[in-house]
Amino acid sequence: MVTSSKIFAGSKLRRLRLKLGLSQVAFAQSLGLSASYLNLMERDQRPLTAQVVLKLSGMEGVDIAELAASDVTQGLLQPLREMAADPLLVGEIPPGNELHEALQAVPNFSAATLKLYTAYREALKRLAEAARNAPLAPPESNAATWAATRSNENIEGAAEDTWGELSPKDDIFAGLKARLRASFGIDTRILPTTVLGEDRSRYDRHAQRLLISETLGFEARIFEAAHLLSRLEGREPINAALATSPLQDNPEHLRQARAILFDHLALAVLMPRGRFNTSAEDLKYNLDALAHRFSVTQAQAMQRLAMLSESIGFLAIATTGQVTTRLGNLHFFLPKDVALCAQLPLFDEGRGPHAAEMKPLEGPSLIVLCIKEAGRAYALFFTPENFAKTNYVAKPVERPLGATCRLCEVKNCSKRTAASATRPAGLNDYIRGATDFEPV
Repeated sequence: MVTSSKIFAGSKLRRLRLKLGLSQVAFAQSLGLSASYLNLMERDQRPLTAQVVLKLSGMEGVDIAELAASDVTQGLLQPLREMAADPLLVGEIPPGNELHEALQAVPNFSAATLKLYTAYREALKRLAEAARNAPLAPPESNAATWAATRSNENIEGAAEDTWGELSPKDDIFAGLKARLRASFGIDTRILPTTVLGEDRSRYDRHAQRLLISETLGFEARIFEAAHLLSRLEGREPINAALATSPLQDNPEHLRQARAILFDHLALAVLMPRGRFNTSAEDLKYNLDALAHRFSVTQAQAMQRLAMLSESIGFLAIATTGQVTTRLGNLHFFLPKDVALCAQLPLFDEGRGPHAAEMKPLEGPSLIVLCIKEAGRAYALFFTPENFAKTNYVAKPVERPLGATCRLCEVKNCSKRTAASATRPAGLNDYIRGATDFEPV
């Protein structure tokens, strides 16, 4: 007989009562029970009695065998307990029988919640794997990525040809002005802001004059002259490069790529490949010495180093923290279009070149050489082997380096500004950690 063993079927008993449309009091009266005792049975704190089973067997549409069968929802209880133990839910679900009661009262909703939690854990796992295994430079069909990943051999060759014909070479600004005048009949003038306003420079094609703002420093004036010369003399190699690009169907990306290549050509004219590489080795990559030798800024010398090396990476950061230029191999995973890790030494105080050796969460150690110019931060990324060729000394930095806060699994980081998507935020009512998201 089915009553030979104890039957705990609280959720089924409750569903039966609701199906019959009876209150606990009315249903208890029909079974010859008190409402409080029925409540205990529905919560599985008391088994079904023989009297109740007999009463139920006499009701139309009630299958006692089904009522006595083992409840499949019991298999969900342990996974629910594991879910409740997640740090994300610590303190949210009190200990005791509440999970069991929820499972009995709303088994379908409990199963759906468990399914959603399982999907959440799987998503976190995928995010963590993406942070560890994503390629350093995801292929994209945009202007900056295309321009940074092509060889630009024709542009480098054109720049060396232009450099070879400049005279005088010991005064690059005079050489550029002479070239503009001799080849294109363009005179160069330095004018006040009352004429140019906020413009850095302006090419007046009718008067054949290059007008440069007096607010620019010496190196910036040189770059404006080099940029105009590049636009006038470099159209053929740049047009040939753009003709083979995957950007033909996007006119805006094509315009941006053209501007990037003209910037590249201007830097290459000022720092021709062969002479610059030789100088970089001779001067042991000293940024100040390179900048003086080629009449450029230290930031431009850093960018040129990354252009000509497959093993050196370069980042330029605006005052807002936005990456404005990214070149070469950074030697660690850096997602695009996100905030950088605040532990990077380029955010440290100090303007002059300073280097720090850091250990990313994944991958080998790297050395970051940083400067600040005109309110922006610039950084070169070296492997220790490449950095040994420089005359700088890197101090070890005992702090974690991650990708970006949302994808970072570093714990107890004092500069965390957002909760990690790969683990619960360490919000605690009683402990205030290093930041609002720590400790875990």
